[in-house]
Amino acid sequence: SVIQNFKNNNNHPLRVALRDNDTWRNWTPQAPIRLYFCTNDDQVKYTNSILAYDSLKAKGATIDTANKGNKGHGQCINPSVQDAFLWFLSKKKKYFSVNVQTSPDTGQGSGKAVIVPSNTNKNLDYSWSNGITSSDSIADNLNPGSYTVTVTDPTTSCTRVKDFTIGQSTGLMARSSSDPVLRAYPNPTNNTFTIEINEEGAVDNGDIRLFNTTGKVVKTIQPKNLNYRFTIQSNELSSGVYILEYQTSNGVEHLKLVKN
Repeated sequence: SVIQNFKNNNNHPLRVALRDNDTWRNWTPQAPIRLYFCTNDDQVKYTNSILAYDSLKAKGATIDTANKGNKGHGQCINPSVQDAFLWFLSKKKKYFSVNVQTSPDTGQGSGKAVIVPSNTNKNLDYSWSNGITSSDSIADNLNPGSYTVTVTDPTTSCTRVKDFTIGQSTGLMARSSSDPVLRAYPNPTNNTFTIEINEEGAVDNGDIRLFNTTGKVVKTIQPKNLNYRFTIQSNELSSGVYILEYQTSNGVEHLKLVKN
């Protein structure tokens, strides 16, 4: 009989077709997988999920199972779909975002732009327009005008593009580029940074924050309590680029620090 022939012939055409369609035998998924089943399903046997789980797990897949109870096929669908929807939401990528903080040109091309990323702890790639050669999150010596920065996460190829404008300060309190509010020396250094704040730009309620290139605040300082001159010890920082931000009631000042 047909059934007997199928049982006795390991190379029966139907057996061959079934093996060809058992994709989990020679497949290793790259994304996480969850297999849903009910133990009383008489149409899709739960043992299929167990066999697939064991095979894919052995191949290195990120996989788990969800047993929705002793239900039949029809009763298993709704709880499985509802649970799967929530599971997919939990796997949704949280893409990073970026903000641009700018300082106007106070003369002789002294404008500055600082990129502050959020929702990420990765090192990002920066590409600036208008011939800006900076490869990190801060660009200085900018003339008034419109600019674009493209920020890319190299591990996911996720990209954010931001347009920004550098204005020109014409107020009476404008300083020349040779007289900045923030000054650090030596910079770069592999020892200690000494930070000074120009008294002209200092305000009583101004705080200083030190960011790494992922946008994380690694240090907060109240310069008023330190007579506007303080040090940052080298053993407090890993090698890399940092952004010193002076937040005052009159605006925001930035300074790039490089720890060798």
